[in-house]
Amino acid sequence: MFSIINILSVNLRDILIATIPVAIVFIILLLTGYARVGNIDLRSILIFLIFAPLVEEYLFRGLFQSMLLTRFSSSIYIVSYANIITSIIFSLSHLFYNTLLHSVLVFFPSMVFGILYDRSRSIIPSVITHFVYNINIFIVYNINIF
Repeated sequence: MFSIINILSVNLRDILIATIPVAIVFIILLLTGYARVGNIDLRSILIFLIFAPLVEEYLFRGLFQSMLLTRFSSSIYIVSYANIITSIIFSLSHLFYNTLLHSVLVFFPSMVFGILYDRSRSIIPSVITHFVYNINIFIVYNINIF
């Protein structure tokens, strides 16, 4: 019988192994011409796929959540109170440039990023996961496969 703790323990090697296929598929779709990026420039792609995950995870996990963990060390099951507060702030920050629905939906991936941070005390797993999440969003909304 498996334990929820074993499933949720963070191993950077496993995260990298899980994310490499997504990156490979993305690159193959672009290079083979099966995927055509619309009117999106390279600057936008770099900001959305690389800069945003790095900055957001550094700010929200590396600073806010780590600071809140010193004050709120308890949790609900596997989710720390610091993670919940940070995820609410993260979601609200998306209201500056997105709709209310988008901001509400951002809350759930933020919780996952926060769990990764809580488990590892490193922003690397959450940055990598955020990067893959953004690639998937990018593919769904911006690439015309047919």
